[in-house]
Amino acid sequence: MPVHLIVLVERAALVTTIAPLDASRVVAGASIYPFTHNVALALRAEGLGTTLSTVLVPVEAEVAELLGIPEEFALAAHLGVGWPAEPHPTRLRRRPVEDFATLDRFDGEPLRAQ
Repeated sequence: MPVHLIVLVERAALVTTIAPLDASRVVAGASIYPFTHNVALALRAEGLGTTLSTVLVPVEAEVAELLGIPEEFALAAHLGVGWPAEPHPTRLRRRPVEDFATLDRFDGEPLRAQ
């Protein structure tokens, strides 16, 4: 049976030790995503599949009303969890780092291992 895991963050916790960064929800709330990633890894270790989604953020007010979430919490992520239809891959295929990482500038030389 699929499960919808809703990850919340306390709005009061969306602060940093650097005042100018507090205006950014991305910076101030970014620490919730390593936690969410660890949850995803733990689910994978149990044989479950998941994906992190922010698809519910635009309808956060409706989700909060539906689930009875107090105003002092913000929706950070949604994880759809279930048993995969096919086995997890045993070997992932990834692009070489130099295809998407550069040195010094966005248009800099490709990052290559020394």
